[in-house]
Amino acid sequence: MSTADRRRPADVLEALLREPQRRALWQASARALMPLHRGPAPAELSADLLVRVLALRRPAEGYDEKLHARLDVAHLRGHVARTLGRMGRRAAVAVPVLVETLREPLGERCSPMCCSASSVRHEQILARVSVLDALRRLGPQAGRSVPADVVAELLAPASRRIALSAAELLARHPESALHHGAALLAALEHPYAPVVEAAARGLSRAAPSAAREAVRPLTTLLRHEQGGVRRAAIRALVAMRPGARGSEIARAEERFAWLAERDPDAAVRAVARRALRPSLRARLPLAP
Repeated sequence: MSTADRRRPADVLEALLREPQRRALWQASARALMPLHRGPAPAELSADLLVRVLALRRPAEGYDEKLHARLDVAHLRGHVARTLGRMGRRAAVAVPVLVETLREPLGERCSPMCCSASSVRHEQILARVSVLDALRRLGPQAGRSVPADVVAELLAPASRRIALSAAELLARHPESALHHGAALLAALEHPYAPVVEAAARGLSRAAPSAAREAVRPLTTLLRHEQGGVRRAAIRALVAMRPGARGSEIARAEERFAWLAERDPDAAVRAVARRALRPSLRARLPLAP
């Protein structure tokens, strides 16, 4: 074990801030934060210190050294973000810097996938997911703090893991779901089903305010091939009822009746049956 590894995490991070050119300190800082993912952060490790580390870059020259620097930054950033997430709302000071990291472009893919550039990109994706997960833990305002253009980039199909984490961030609180309603509506057409499901959950939290824009695309999702998406769409449509046009919600409820009786997924049938108004539910055969 190195001398740096035996020091307190805060001391290792302070050393890194003084000498960011030393690669050994980047690696030691990541190792120092690893145990903190399983328990509370020590009192001497402040959110302010972690924010300073989050904004740090490693100086490098030459192609290979720059790749190593990006790998070190992404690796440590993931650990810092996870530590901030465990701090919860007392780390709210980190939100602006966490959001700013989301603007940085990912590295390019290359072939074969074992090459260094692809390893860097993979680590950057993991770090971005950790940043989004941390924002999800930092309170209802964190999701609102992400600008619309950044949200659109995060929800793009380029990375399914990033898109799913972004959709879950927007869906976590009614405030962020309402603020990013247009992005959630667009995500209903995402090619990755879990993203669509998360977007539908988010729209249910934006109900009934989003009803006029959301009822039609959600009704279309009642025919989605994935049962989880159909269930999420049913629940969102139920939440939209108070703000929906009568004719549009009536079409959705006709589909509820069909799903309650004929959907191949028993869980979808159960959710659809519960979603029906009593008058329509009474017409169905008794559930087995």
